[in-house]
Amino acid sequence: MQVSIAKWGHSAALRLPQSVLKQISRAIGDQLTMKVEGSKIILEPAGPSLDQLLAQITPENRHVETFKDKVGNELL
Repeated sequence: MQVSIAKWGHSAALRLPQSVLKQISRAIGDQLTMKVEGSKIILEPAGPSLDQLLAQITPENRHVETFKDKVGNELL
């Protein structure tokens, strides 16, 4: 599959077909990490977003806050 480099404001852009996003299980708005190795551009999924991590919190996997006796000069 070939794609063209297009102008987007003062930057360059590549358009990813919806079929490619579906193949890599990504959607519009997802974050990717880009790196260059030689003459290759490599796009990899970025870590999960804060919203994605928070959505995984359930009453079953949430721990209780525990405060113990003071050890140093911390303020409680």
